[in-house]
Amino acid sequence: MAKTAKRLFLALWVLAFLVPAAAGLLAGKTPWTRFAPFPKRSENRNPAVKPSLRTKSSRHVEPRAYGSALEAWYSDSFPWRTELIAFHRRISFDVLKTPVGRDVPGYGNWIFRRGGDWAELDDYLGAFELTQQELDDWVSLFEGRCEWARAIGSRFITLPAPVKAQCRWQEMFPAIRRHRGRNVASQVEAALESSFAKDDVIFAAPAFAAAFADGRETFFDSDHHPTAYGLWLLYDALNRRLAEIFPGRVAPSFPWFDDPPPEVREGKKPGCWLEEKEPRYRMEVSSPGETEDDDGIPHNAARYPYCNAATVRDGGGISITMAHDSYMRFSLASWRGKDGDVRFPFAAGVGRVRAWIFGRASWGFLLDATKDEIPDAIIEQFPECRLDGTARKYLSPVLRAAALYAHSTEPQDASAPPAPASRIVARIIADGLAADGSGAPEIILYAGDRAIAKEKTPAGVKRAVFFDVEMPDGAPTALSASVAGGHAAALHLDWRLSGK
Repeated sequence: MAKTAKRLFLALWVLAFLVPAAAGLLAGKTPWTRFAPFPKRSENRNPAVKPSLRTKSSRHVEPRAYGSALEAWYSDSFPWRTELIAFHRRISFDVLKTPVGRDVPGYGNWIFRRGGDWAELDDYLGAFELTQQELDDWVSLFEGRCEWARAIGSRFITLPAPVKAQCRWQEMFPAIRRHRGRNVASQVEAALESSFAKDDVIFAAPAFAAAFADGRETFFDSDHHPTAYGLWLLYDALNRRLAEIFPGRVAPSFPWFDDPPPEVREGKKPGCWLEEKEPRYRMEVSSPGETEDDDGIPHNAARYPYCNAATVRDGGGISITMAHDSYMRFSLASWRGKDGDVRFPFAAGVGRVRAWIFGRASWGFLLDATKDEIPDAIIEQFPECRLDGTARKYLSPVLRAAALYAHSTEPQDASAPPAPASRIVARIIADGLAADGSGAPEIILYAGDRAIAKEKTPAGVKRAVFFDVEMPDGAPTALSASVAGGHAAALHLDWRLSGK
């Protein structure tokens, strides 16, 4: 009996190795060897190619890397790979109700994400307790961006969009649902309560909760993106804030229709509505006079489809630069490449939109996005679960000093000398900053004839830098500014006593 069992076990292992090899040789020649293609879209990558040791081959790899490259190719080329993965997922989710990778099943077809760069489930459980320093960094980042944007004649709006775990927790199994903790959004929102920047940081979770109470579905059950109506809620929150910032210039809303009238469907009047688009429901947008702007489309090296877009609306209006996650485009039918120009549901009064998908408004991004023109508003959208401890890496010294400037005393003219040993925050605005050579110009702050702070800033139509410095000892001296390695059409300097 033992020998029979061993032989059977050995035979099964031999079959496990030989059948796929035989199927690979017969690939496409018989009905049972027609395999599903590698799912590039769902895995967001290309399959590994068969490596070669020939140096002139486009598939050449070094000998020491050949083994791992061959294994990667075999794994991606394994017969019935797609079918086996789908079968394993179906058994795990539908039968065993167990997680697969970072996906955790809920009731029905509901799926929630854990860990990695989309840790919505961890956030729901309260796994990210921010320190006071991390909360202060978020507040400084938001305040610094707001103050810096005002200095160059713009406004900065941040939209931390709610995630599914916070809005549809009823679909989780009780073993998870009952352990709800304090999410990062609520921590940051509380820290912003006394900040001047709180009105320009929009938390949309209450609107999603109200929509759910009205019977609206705001998230796809098996995806982390909002539905068409959830997407409209995000744009509606932005439109309302823009109308407050630019009264009389931007309309307060972009209407949603459950049953759009003919003039909306025909594109004669503005509005959004739900239209079934495979494989999911999509938002149709009627935005009269809005077309794609071929001259204003930003470019980057991202690997995602439909990375960027720029639109304009006849008749002009305010201009917007937007860095956003896939939230702001996933349910747009016009972003699927089948319905002509991309159309954004921004309200009347918004004339031009430049959108970077998967862009993050880092300091470098902000400098690059404002190099040739200053938009009326800059918007960044990202998921609430990314309000983690990473604010510091986006908080440049200039933005940190800008946040201090906002909390300091009334501004003083450069000719008024600060007291020795006092701590000040100086603001320098350069109009038409240009470089004399290939390097970036450097803006320098002087106390008398002594340089006390400097910052390299790429050339641009308008640049603003902030310096948090301590005045040198000695007799009081007036402040001044200059540009090294470049020149500016005009320099404006003022300062405030630091609120530290």
